[in-house]
Amino acid sequence: TRPCLVVMYSFESSVARGAAFDLPWTYKRKYNKLKTGQATSFGFYAKEIEPTVVDPPPIALIVALEIKPELLNEFLVSITSNMNGSRKEPGCLRFDILRDDTDETKFTLIEVYKDSAAITSHRDSEHFKKYRDFKETGAVKSQTVVKCAGDNNYAL
Repeated sequence: TRPCLVVMYSFESSVARGAAFDLPWTYKRKYNKLKTGQATSFGFYAKEIEPTVVDPPPIALIVALEIKPELLNEFLVSITSNMNGSRKEPGCLRFDILRDDTDETKFTLIEVYKDSAAITSHRDSEHFKKYRDFKETGAVKSQTVVKCAGDNNYAL
């Protein structure tokens, strides 16, 4: 595998110093409209972080789910528990739950792992096994998974 170049920007509040967070950009800097040091209308300014080569490239899983409406509350408890446990795993770089704004039964999970061993470890974890047991009750109407790997042209 080839190494992955990750470019990130940090947005720092000019009002609340130290309230900074890193945001990945998917295009090279020349395509970004916000320049380093330029303020936004929200009082943040961009500070470029030195690019990092990551080898092996991280692996992202984008999971689209549709849940049976009558099991929605149970799903939320189960997936939140899975997310909280996953975020504590050393190989889990990101785990987000997104809900469709027009259909409350549709969700997208964005999971990023250090490597394939981290995914295997995640699938062997107790919190994932509990979520898998929940899924086996038939609560998930549909699921699709897209697996993506980092590439030198894109950042995760």
